[in-house]
Amino acid sequence: MFGWIEIERMVRKGPYTMALNHFHDHYEIYYLLSGERYYFIRNKTYHVKKGDLVLIGKQTLHKTADTGLHDHERILVSFNSDYLQSPSLEKNLTSAFLGEVHLLHLNVQQQTYIEKLLFELEREQKQQSEHHAIFVHSLLQQLLITVHRISARAQDVFEFVSPTHQKISEMADYINQHYSQSLTLSEVSTAFHMSTSYTSRMFKQVTGFSYIEYVNSVRVKEAQRRLRETKHKVIRISEEVGFESVAHFGRVFKQISGLSPMEYRRMNRLNL
Repeated sequence: MFGWIEIERMVRKGPYTMALNHFHDHYEIYYLLSGERYYFIRNKTYHVKKGDLVLIGKQTLHKTADTGLHDHERILVSFNSDYLQSPSLEKNLTSAFLGEVHLLHLNVQQQTYIEKLLFELEREQKQQSEHHAIFVHSLLQQLLITVHRISARAQDVFEFVSPTHQKISEMADYINQHYSQSLTLSEVSTAFHMSTSYTSRMFKQVTGFSYIEYVNSVRVKEAQRRLRETKHKVIRISEEVGFESVAHFGRVFKQISGLSPMEYRRMNRLNL
């Protein structure tokens, strides 16, 4: 695999929710320049405001959604492990992505410095000036070191937006822990003392995922890990992650991953 980095600045007008079930094998730094967003990460919904920074690690399930205030502007920096050029450098510079603190509320001084680095990254990407690749790599390292220092001092003071958000978070956590078991909407709704219609509506509103989208995404993400890290047969993996038939598993896996299970294994297999 080759190293790559992308810097994208986006202004959106009107309602917008990420359309795809989203998890991937690269890192993302999301900075909100204006507006407000809900950002669902793993099993919690974070309320992101102007000047906030969000860290998304590899294989972390996430999705953004409207808060009701639609218009917003953000910068997204995406890069893969190979771009950092060495495992030791990756370990040192991306430790902030491995913790429980996904949302950083920056003070004015931190916002100013982070924005300076992001705007320089954006400018270098567009202008492609002499020694541009070296400069972009240097700027990313500065950004990651700054993020690491801020994250190291940050406290994970998480507050649920509402009691409903807390209930849905608990439900998402339950799904992550019990993906191998039967998780029909009816069964889980009953376990959490909610009607199926209310669960369906609120799960989508809070997370951005439909209930079945989230369950399938959790199962496929775990299946991907097993395809990479074990020699187990596809049919065994499909059963272990909660699918009742290997045919259904194959369809869902390809819909989410863009590859069949065997194609994914060939492209991502670790040396076992």
